[in-house]
Amino acid sequence: MQTYITNLNGLIGGNQEAQNMITDIACDDLNYRELGIYNYNWPNEPDEVLDNRIDGIIASLHNNDTVIFQFPTMSLSWDNRFINHVRAYDAHLIILIHDLPSQQGDNSDSQLLKQEIEFLNQADLIIAPSQKMVDLLNNNGLTVNRTVIMRMWDRPGVVNPNRKPKFNQVVSYLGDNPNQQFFRHWDSDKYTLQLFEDNPNWKQQGVSFAKPHQKQELIDNLRLSGGLSIVWDDTNEYYSLNPSYELSYYLAAGLPVIAPANISVADIIQKNNLGVLVDSKDAINSFLNELTEDKYNEYVSSVDYYSNSLRMGINTKLVLNEAIYQLFL
Repeated sequence: MQTYITNLNGLIGGNQEAQNMITDIACDDLNYRELGIYNYNWPNEPDEVLDNRIDGIIASLHNNDTVIFQFPTMSLSWDNRFINHVRAYDAHLIILIHDLPSQQGDNSDSQLLKQEIEFLNQADLIIAPSQKMVDLLNNNGLTVNRTVIMRMWDRPGVVNPNRKPKFNQVVSYLGDNPNQQFFRHWDSDKYTLQLFEDNPNWKQQGVSFAKPHQKQELIDNLRLSGGLSIVWDDTNEYYSLNPSYELSYYLAAGLPVIAPANISVADIIQKNNLGVLVDSKDAINSFLNELTEDKYNEYVSSVDYYSNSLRMGINTKLVLNEAIYQLFL
């Protein structure tokens, strides 16, 4: 009996990078096998062609094998068709949720959420990034009884332990919304906001832009920049469901984090002294104005200790092993 994991390719962005990362850990360290999915744009693809494509992806499956499907991929219709083919083999199905597209943006999409839950209800077990996401799904019709919580995403990489981040007056941001109003009105007298954005179309005093990088190069760049990092959005609601992949980049690089008080991993940040939890722009400015070098170095030491697990992929391995264990209880 083999365990397989899907892996998205053909895109640029955090969703694919996160799936690639988890697949690498699963295949290299846990002896899983990869089911590669390529994202392509063919809206009117004939059913016969699509079925043949999916059959080619899962050709090595056997009865009672286990498939971990990383969600989302391309579209719910594609995802459903793929799962139908997997189920034809009587395979066990785990769905690992990276994001819920229905919950992104300023307003949730209740109709899309209903469709997502219909898809997720085909699983034998769900892996989700937070208990609050599981609660949201349960309250809206999820019937899958077995769930495992990922909580913190990993970020494999290496750092030089002898070159720790310095107390520089810079706050780095990697997220999907570098143009949010909070950043456009950045008004810290002491700290520069560093946004990783290719083609900014605006300027603001105290804001600088850096070329985006990925993986090890980005970890190196963040560690060299020093200072702090920030997880933030104009509403911050989605962070209560998903702590963001960018947070793991910050911690893997060794940077203390400024995060919203409602973030799903608030207890981890607080318990491990990884940074500060805030609920307003004024609270951020107060923290920055009062932060001393001694307190900063205390945060850095705590982050350095905690982030070893992220760089080694320990969270992913623990969660995948727990999911397989729970599946066969």
